[in-house]
Order: sequence, then structure tokens, then C-alpha cells
Amino acid sequence: MDTTKIIRLHSCVLIVCSTIGGLGYYLQFNYFQITSCIPATIGCVLLLITMLNFKNKGVQFMLLFLVTLVFGIILTRMSVKFIPQQFQPMRKRVYFPVMALSSIITVIIMARNCITAKENGRKLL
Repeated sequence: MDTTKIIRLHSCVLIVCSTIGGLGYYLQFNYFQITSCIPATIGCVLLLITMLNFKNKGVQFMLLFLVTLVFGIILTRMSVKFIPQQFQPMRKRVYFPVMALSSIITVIIMARNCITAKENGRKLL
């Protein structure tokens, strides 16, 4: 799969899960929690980076890779923490692992694309 397409798909997963989390919290407590917007913000940043026209595509690729990797590590850590906690709402125990899995898959596909691009002498993006 093309790197730009997988990043856009991952961004959509982050935005949808963030929207579900924020909406679920609002419906449960009649209060909007700003932290539910963090994954959507990261998703929008990733979309923005894919839309910008970098002169050096390698820099763009590494920027996308690092943002996805770091946020994926954070999401994976939070998923491992939230899943066994019975007092956490079900939405947290579902959408955090979904976002973490999306990050892991995206990082793996990006790494594979980078290796094949280097071997074949193609561009990264």
C-alpha cells in the first residue's frame, strides 16, 4: 500500500476514534473533555504533513514516520494500561487498542515501504 494512503487512513482512524471518545464522554457526563481531541489533532497534523509539498521527500517521510511511531508508542502504553482496568468505560478499552493497532500497522507498512524503496531505487512518497 502507498505510504500516503496508509497515513491518510491512519489519520482517519485517529479522528474517528477521537470523535467517538469525545462524544461518548459528553453523552455520559454532559461535559466536553479537551483531551479527547488529542488523537484528532495528531491525525490532522499527519494529514497536513501529507498535503504539504516538501522539496525533500525523505524529510517528509521521516517526519510522518516519527510522529506515527511516537504517538503509537504512547497509544500502545495507554492501551496496555486501560484494557485490564474494569472501572474504565468500554469505549476507552476499545478505541485505544484500535488506535494503537492502527499505529503499529502503519509503522510496519511504512518501514516495509522504506526498505523496498531503497532496494528498488524508488522514491519514498
